[in-house]
Amino acid sequence: MHDETVYKAEMKAPARPRSVWPALLIGGGLVLLSPALLPDELWLPLILLVAPGLLLMWPAYRSTTEARSSLSVLAIAGAPTLLVGLLLLVMGVTHHYGSWAYAWLLLPAAVVAGAMYVKRFEPDHSVHTTGYRVVRALILATMALAIFFELFVFRGIGAWWPLMLIALGGYLWLRDKRS
Repeated sequence: MHDETVYKAEMKAPARPRSVWPALLIGGGLVLLSPALLPDELWLPLILLVAPGLLLMWPAYRSTTEARSSLSVLAIAGAPTLLVGLLLLVMGVTHHYGSWAYAWLLLPAAVVAGAMYVKRFEPDHSVHTTGYRVVRALILATMALAIFFELFVFRGIGAWWPLMLIALGGYLWLRDKRS
C-alpha cells in the first residue's frame, strides 16, 4: 500500500496594517502642548532635535535581518542629532551650557555608534571592532576633559558628578557585557 503525505502550507493571517493616525494625533498633541508645560530650554531641544533624531533612527530600528531598509543609513545622522537634543535637555535642566567645552567629543562617538547600529546585523563587519574602540576612547576622553574642566575651569563638579558616575557605570557594564 502506498502512503500519500499531503503537506499543507500554513496560512498566516494577513497582518493588519496599523494605523499611524493615533500615533500622529498623540504626537501632534504633545508637540502643541509642550510649550505650555515645559520651559523653552526643554521643549525646543525635544521638538527641534530629539524628535527628528528619533525619526532618522526609525528606519534602522524597523529593519530586521530579513528586511533591511535602504533608509537605515539615516541612523548615522540620527544618532548625533538625537545626542545633541539629549545633551541640550540635560544642559537645560542643569543650566550648565559651559559643558559644551568637553561634550562635543560625544558627537563623533554618536556618528560611529549610528554606523554600528546600521550594521548590527553584520556582526563580523569591521565597523564593530573599530567602532567600539573609537566610541570607548571618545567617551573616556570626554570624561577626562569633563573632570578637568569642571574642577579647574568651572571650579566645581556640581550636577555633572552623578552623571559622570552613571556614565562610568554604563561603560563598565558594557565592557563586562562585551567580554
